[in-house]
Amino acid sequence: MDDYILRILKANAEAKSDIETCVVSHADEEEKLKATKKEIDQEIAQRLIEKTAATEAASVAFMNELQPKYDQQYEERVEDLIKRFASASEEWYQTLFERITTIDGQ
Repeated sequence: MDDYILRILKANAEAKSDIETCVVSHADEEEKLKATKKEIDQEIAQRLIEKTAATEAASVAFMNELQPKYDQQYEERVEDLIKRFASASEEWYQTLFERITTIDGQ
């Protein structure tokens, strides 16, 4: 019986030692994982900054390329509106003048 108890105590001591070893190695692995995660986060942040800057530069270049076309089209639309308004106002003044000057007042 004493031999059985000694084997149980020895097995418990070995299990405790194994658990402590596992905890220590797990702590080391956890530190390595934290360091790796930090490196990955930094790399992702750096790439995000680079990609954002590249996308912004491309957008600005594209807008600068389109700006003269937009300005020209805007000027053309404004001129067209001015001409259409002038034409419509001429017709309206003529119609109004005819209505005012007709004999029956219509």
